[in-house]
Amino acid sequence: MRPFRYVWKINPIDLWEHAIVASMEEYERVMAQMPEEARSEVVLKTYMPADGELAPVYMCKADNNGTTYLFSDTDVIGFLSRYAEAV
Repeated sequence: MRPFRYVWKINPIDLWEHAIVASMEEYERVMAQMPEEARSEVVLKTYMPADGELAPVYMCKADNNGTTYLFSDTDVIGFLSRYAEAV
């Protein structure tokens, strides 16, 4: 099972609208790289923009204060930081 190329740690979030439950293979891949124990061992999947297409991003909450980890094979955060502009 290959590791994700990108893993990010973000503050706790409770916005999971339109996310779906990850497949068992995706779940196992996330859990193999989860830096902390997962809160409820739920892995959700959503999509974020990256270079003209939507890339899958997996989300899992830690069992601490709810720190959320994001996993992806595409640098979606870098893409957004390069091309997003405040208005």
